[in-house]
Amino acid sequence: MKINHIGVIAGVPSALSDIDKKRGHESKVIQTYPHPFKFNRDEFFLIDGFNFHSAVNSCRYLCECTKADRIHIHEKAPLKGIEILIFKLLGKEVIFHYHGTDIRGKRQPFLHKLADKKYVSTPDLMKYVDAVWVPNLLNDKEIPPKNRQRTGEKIKLLHIPSNPAVKGSEFIDSAVKRLQEEGYEIEYSMVQNISHEEALKLMSQCDVYIDQLLLGTYGVSSLECAFMGVPVVCYVNPELYEIKIPFINADKNSIYDTLKTVCNMTNEELYNIGENEKTFYEKVKRQFDTTY
Repeated sequence: MKINHIGVIAGVPSALSDIDKKRGHESKVIQTYPHPFKFNRDEFFLIDGFNFHSAVNSCRYLCECTKADRIHIHEKAPLKGIEILIFKLLGKEVIFHYHGTDIRGKRQPFLHKLADKKYVSTPDLMKYVDAVWVPNLLNDKEIPPKNRQRTGEKIKLLHIPSNPAVKGSEFIDSAVKRLQEEGYEIEYSMVQNISHEEALKLMSQCDVYIDQLLLGTYGVSSLECAFMGVPVVCYVNPELYEIKIPFINADKNSIYDTLKTVCNMTNEELYNIGENEKTFYEKVKRQFDTTY
């Protein structure tokens, strides 16, 4: 089977494409819009407004998709969903895969109802659309090993928000500043608009990674840190998951107390959290195999 993944969000399409190939399929990732994280893709057809280049790239995009048996669309359809009608008329299997802001709190576009299957990347999204939850998975080969061991009293915290308002970055900043004023030795970095490769490198060099405080679900960056064995602080709603999530749980109201506790943890305690996260990721992989 020939499979085209449309979009690059969080590197998930690339990871799924890699799994497709391992299962004996031909699979590629097509990007149609610019993205600062520079996730892996096989083709890039920039479709941006009504102009000559976008018109040409729209034709190239459609032509490439007509060669596939399955079209797996992540995020928004680049041609406003019109291509869905074309794909269905041509007998293609169409999958819509929702990852958050594309469906959270929004009405499902009418043409999306023509999809053969619908997936969501986090379980909270199932209240917005009738879909199957497929846990996010990683391209393991892209992830570097953790290469930092905490020394002394200073702790290195990292936060890489794709959207600070959605991730609760202001509450993280406030908590860190308060702790620093109280004398805690914290090296804190909030970084944006860097490539995925650069983000992975920074994650491997931190003591603790802070994901988000508002959504109730963990993101791909949390999984990447779990694979490395880097302790993660994240707000996780336990009611959404069947298995126990080993991340250090914190929301906007508890982040100060949580980070204070983290700063007082020993190296052994942080190491054990990281090891539990590695075990958790293996469980996620097994869960993934039952849904995709």
